[in-house]
Amino acid sequence: MDGFLQLMLLKVIFFLLLLTILVASLVIMLIVIKTKKMSPLAKFGLVVIFGLISLLMVYGMIFVVIFGYNS
Repeated sequence: MDGFLQLMLLKVIFFLLLLTILVASLVIMLIVIKTKKMSPLAKFGLVVIFGLISLLMVYGMIFVVIFGYNS
């Protein structure tokens, strides 16, 4: 396997990892929002934390797409 193919495979795996973390954090946020037995402050804190994780994953995916495929 030549270097270019190896690099592309690494970028695709990294992109899929970021996508998996993004989907998982969005699912956890949905579960937290639907939970009834939690205080509103705890709900807000968890939604903010998983929202920031989701935002970081989106920025990471944009970074991989823009800067990863140009090299």
